Amino acid sequence: MGLAHSPSIITQNLVLCLDAGNIKSYPGSGTTWTDVIGGDNGTLTNGPTYSNGNIVFDGIDDYVSSVSNLTLGGSFSISLWLKHSNTNVTQERYITLGSDRIIIQEDTNSNLNVYVTDGTQQNLWVWGRNNNGQLGVNNTTIRSTPVTTILGETNWKSVSCREGNTAAIKTDGTLWTWGLNSNGQLGVNNTASRLTPVTTILGGTNWKSVACGGYHIVAIKTDGTLWNWGSNLFGQLGVNDITSRSTPVTTILGGTNWKSVAGGLYHTAAIKTDGTLWNWGFNSYGQLGVNDTPTRSTPVTTILGGTNWKSVSCREGNTAAIKTDGTLWTWGRNDRGQLGVNDNIARSTPVTTILGGTNWKSVSCGGYHTSAIKTDGTLWLWGFNNNGQLGVNNTIFRSTPVTTILGGTNWKSVDCGGGNTAAIKTDGTLWTWGYNFYGSLGVNNTTYRSTPVTTILGGTNWKSVSGGSFHTSAIKTDGTFINDDSVSTTISNSAYTNIVATSNGTTLKLYQNSNLLSTTTLNGTLSSTDVSYTISDVLDGFAGNIANIVIYNKELTSSEVQQNFNALRGRFGI
Repeated sequence: MGLAHSPSIITQNLVLCLDAGNIKSYPGSGTTWTDVIGGDNGTLTNGPTYSNGNIVFDGIDDYVSSVSNLTLGGSFSISLWLKHSNTNVTQERYITLGSDRIIIQEDTNSNLNVYVTDGTQQNLWVWGRNNNGQLGVNNTTIRSTPVTTILGETNWKSVSCREGNTAAIKTDGTLWTWGLNSNGQLGVNNTASRLTPVTTILGGTNWKSVACGGYHIVAIKTDGTLWNWGSNLFGQLGVNDITSRSTPVTTILGGTNWKSVAGGLYHTAAIKTDGTLWNWGFNSYGQLGVNDTPTRSTPVTTILGGTNWKSVSCREGNTAAIKTDGTLWTWGRNDRGQLGVNDNIARSTPVTTILGGTNWKSVSCGGYHTSAIKTDGTLWLWGFNNNGQLGVNNTIFRSTPVTTILGGTNWKSVDCGGGNTAAIKTDGTLWTWGYNFYGSLGVNNTTYRSTPVTTILGGTNWKSVSGGSFHTSAIKTDGTFINDDSVSTTISNSAYTNIVATSNGTTLKLYQNSNLLSTTTLNGTLSSTDVSYTISDVLDGFAGNIANIVIYNKELTSSEVQQNFNALRGRFGI
């Protein structure tokens, strides 16, 4: 059917065709198409892995969401048969080649813009409460949709946020902080809050990781030293006193072998390269795990001891950590079931959740709830659920781990906020749920959600996320333009148009109905070996305006572009 039966279509170097609700693949030799999966009216069900060509795909929103692992060289061609979606928002179609991406963007005026990115930008996005300037946008206006900080720039590496401030590290190793500074937690040698990002007074280009506590910040340098600053009311800086610091200081334990660190409301937990786990600060709930409740102003190891601790997280009054054997341990406050042990009794010594298991991959402590991901990609949550932060479509708290109503085995990372949760899937999509009074879910409103939803920004390129008490921050790999200007044309509301983007790896040509519109020299070189096609889920109905996609692993000549167009006209009776 369709292009498969058209004698004029280019059969050699044709690697994929998505044709009016049917996916067909061309393995690379011969002229026989293979039906992979099909459906009525473009509706596709989840399909299998297709071994000949390694095609993997799912059906989302009545059409194909992605097809990946098709081998291409630097040369390629993409043919789209489409018409204007007749909506009032700008929408995009992504054609991803490894870290490179062709973006076909349709605006509200029916203009089609085509540009290429190299996937190297890492933009920082923030949203939610902003009373202390924690969004870094030079004002205190609440945002319910993601925005970038006023600093902008595209080289953000990691980010952390908590009560009313944010801290982030760039790829150049510099550390930036902004927002609430009442206890000197910005590390700038004063207590004036900042509406825009600033570097700590310590400066430097060798910061490796950072974690925001309640009113203090902890960070590790590439030399393995651990630094703390901000509130020290309960000894959470680990300097053997309770004097707050507005400039970074090292713990009394010192050392150059700190591996990772986490900040709780009033306590801190960190792991050394030798696998030992250390805790200090507030301990009224037993969150230090030392079998008592006196506060500590110097680091101590948990009573469990051991040299096989892999990762740790802490928040309001509890701590959770994973060992190298894959076991998950929790201790501290448990009045909302946040330890996952099927009761609400606090623990001053580490215990495993009732679920047990040796396949825990990561864990995050929220205000009064906890979330964790297993090595099989499943996401589990437990604890307080008054805002729907467990994502189970109700507000009943759980003292034993449960999976979200969304289910799935493709969760990559998760971070709990004060009363909400944010998680990223392996497909790069970002999901949020729970408390939303200040817009911390990023969905352009303040309605609470008890089931996971994607932010209004959408996208499949989210890298990391951090949940504050009432705001959220995340990093996307948005890509940089490597062609000088986007190439624009106009498409019709009523008739289908054939758009072909073809490249030899250094130049990009754009055709409309076989007519060459432009040739653009790329500022970079496309060198990826994989190609996938992705529809951004901005609005339902957008995908239905694509009738056909053909991907070639070569740069088409002008005569071949004409053949492609003739075949499409024959297929659709134009």
